[in-house]
Amino acid sequence: QFGPVMTDCVVRYISRQGPCEPKYAAGWQARVDALVPKVEATVRDLRTVMTDAGYANSDYKLVLMGYP
Repeated sequence: QFGPVMTDCVVRYISRQGPCEPKYAAGWQARVDALVPKVEATVRDLRTVMTDAGYANSDYKLVLMGYP
């Protein structure tokens, strides 16, 4: 649930309520760890769709980005 966390952090920043990091730090790594298999599965699914559509791996480049 990235959206609600970001919304909370932005609201806290704009309204000068202090950082949101202490509120989310404890469970953040577990959330990231839970996302890894989902991202891997999504990339596999995308590659399958592209292959089924007749594209070779060299015909495209998948770019994954994350927030630092």
